[in-house]
Amino acid sequence: MKEYDYSYTDKIAKIMSKKFITLFNRVKNLASFDEINVIKVTTDLYKELYKSAKAYFLLIGKHTASQVGGDDDDITTDWLLDYLEDYDPITEYVFDHEVERKKARFQESLIASQSPNLPVKRALSLWDRMCRQYGIEITDAAAISQYKANGVKKVQWITELDGKECEICRERHKKIYDIDKIPTKPHINCRCRVKPYE
Repeated sequence: MKEYDYSYTDKIAKIMSKKFITLFNRVKNLASFDEINVIKVTTDLYKELYKSAKAYFLLIGKHTASQVGGDDDDITTDWLLDYLEDYDPITEYVFDHEVERKKARFQESLIASQSPNLPVKRALSLWDRMCRQYGIEITDAAAISQYKANGVKKVQWITELDGKECEICRERHKKIYDIDKIPTKPHINCRCRVKPYE
C-alpha cells in the first residue's frame, strides 16, 4: 500500500471555501432582519452548506482511498455519514450537532445585529475552519480504513518536520503503532499522517 498526503485535500478546501463564500454572501445580500426571514434563510443556507460539505468530503475520501492503492468504492455516503455522526476527540464535537449549533448561533447574531457583515464574516470563518479540519480527518480515516482492508497491521507516524510541529508530534515522528491503537492527533490542524509499516 502507498502513502497519502494532503495535497488533494488542500485543493478541495480552496474550492470549498469559494463555494462557502458565495453561499454566505447570498445570505448577506438577501436576508432582511425580521426574525422569520432570518430563520428561513439561514436554515436553507445550512442545508446547502451541509450538502456541499458532504459532497466535498466524499471526493476527499474516495481520492485518498485511490491514492493509497485501495478501493474507492469502499468510501460510500454511508461510510461518510457514519464518520460524521461519531464523536470526534480532536474537535470535541459531532459534526452533525455542530452544524445545528453553528446555525443557531448565526441566527441569533443576525437577529441581534444592525448589519449582517460581521455575523456573516464570523459564521463563514467558523464554518470554513470546521470543514478544513474535517477534510484532514476524512483523509486520514479513508487511508486508515483502506490500510485495514488490505491487511496492514502496523503503521508509522510521520510528522512534517517544518519547524511548526508541536512537541507531541515531534516525539511521535517515526514511532510504530498497531493500526487499531493509533493515538489521537494532539491538536486541530495536525498534518501528521501514518504510513504502512512492514
